[in-house]
Amino acid sequence: MKDDRKSVEWQVVACGMALAFLFVAGCASYPSHIATGMTRQDVITRFGPPAVEFNDGGGATLIYSTAPMGQLAYAAQLDPSGRVVHVEQVLTLQNFANIRVNEWNQKEILDHFGPAAQQRNIRGNRVWDYRYKEQGVYNSLFTVTFNDAGVVIKAENGPDPMFDGGHGHGHI
Repeated sequence: MKDDRKSVEWQVVACGMALAFLFVAGCASYPSHIATGMTRQDVITRFGPPAVEFNDGGGATLIYSTAPMGQLAYAAQLDPSGRVVHVEQVLTLQNFANIRVNEWNQKEILDHFGPAAQQRNIRGNRVWDYRYKEQGVYNSLFTVTFNDAGVVIKAENGPDPMFDGGHGHGHI
C-alpha cells in the first residue's frame, strides 16, 4: 500500500513538473516577449510567421495575433535595417478610438489590428469583430463595419457574447 501511495505521489509530482515546464516553454515563445533590438529573422525564428506583415515606408510591421479566440495582438515595428524598435499590444480601446469612420478601409484596419476574430456579412455590409480585454479586465468585442467599397462606416464597442452573454453594444 505504501509503495502504491509513493507511486501516485511521484506521478503527481512528475505531472506538475511537466505542466510547469510546458508553461515556461510556452511563455518563452509568446509574442509579448518580442524585444527591441531583435532582428526580423530573430522574431520569425522564435515566434513563427506573423499573421500580418506590411512595409510602412521606413520599415516594416509584424503583427502576431491570438485571434480567433484570444484577446491580444502584438505589433512589432521594425526600422529600415530590420531591427525591432517598438512592440505594442494593439487591441485596446485607446487604439480602436483612432479609427476614422468614413476614412479608414479594410487594409488600414488589418494593418493596425491584425486579423479579426470573426468576419461576417450583415445586411450587405462586411463586419469584423476583435476580441480584447477593455481596461485589461472586461471581455469585450470591438466591431468594425465596412460598406461594399471596404470603407469603415461604423466602429463600436461592447461585451463579448462569447463570455458575457452579448447584451447590446455601445458606440465610441
